[in-house]
Amino acid sequence: MFDWDEANVTHLLTRHGVSPEEAEETFADPRRQTISAYNVPAERRRGLLGATGGGRVLVLIYTIREDSVRIITARDADGAEKRRYRRRK
Repeated sequence: MFDWDEANVTHLLTRHGVSPEEAEETFADPRRQTISAYNVPAERRRGLLGATGGGRVLVLIYTIREDSVRIITARDADGAEKRRYRRRK
């Protein structure tokens, strides 16, 4: 279901301190919220706000490629994003 390779794993870990497992947990969060993302000429990118099993609130930018989800980037949510996530029931 997820498209992981050295490039996106290394980017997440070294630049943002997010593991692939945390990204997958966030994607699977039943309380996740859709957020604005940006499009590049070649593909549609989507955003979501969600939490890991341990409660870390993350922002993910991803795209759908064929039958898999490719995480483009992930980062810790800022204060306003965390409040938005926690307000939603």
